[in-house]
Amino acid sequence: MFLPGLIGRSLTGMLAGDIDRLVNYLLTRNEVDSAKISTLARGDLCPALVHAAAFDERISRVALFAPLFSYRSLVVNKYYQLHYILTSVAGALTAYDLPDLYALIAPHKLSPHSQTPQTV
Repeated sequence: MFLPGLIGRSLTGMLAGDIDRLVNYLLTRNEVDSAKISTLARGDLCPALVHAAAFDERISRVALFAPLFSYRSLVVNKYYQLHYILTSVAGALTAYDLPDLYALIAPHKLSPHSQTPQTV
C-alpha cells in the first residue's frame, strides 16, 4: 500500500497505467476490434478506469458500478470509509474532481447501464 508514495505516484495513477498497458496489449491481438474496446469497473477501481478513459481515446465504452462520486466528498465527510483513501489522488482537488472526469467521458463513452455515482 505504501509503494505508490515511495515512488511518487498514486495507486489510482498506477492502475490507470495498467489499464493503458492492457489496451496496448489488446490492440496487438487480431481478434480484437480496436473500435470496440469496452471497459468495466466496480467500486474502488472506478477512479482508475475513469482516469484512464478520460485520457485514452482508444477506450470506446465505460461501465461503472457503484463508483465514488467525488474526491471532495472524502474531504467533507468525517464518516468516510478508509478504503476510499486508496482511490484518491493527492492534490487532485486543487485542479479537478471526479465529476470533471465523468464529464470528459460522458455521454459518448459512459455506458447507459452505469449506476449513478455514489457519495461516500
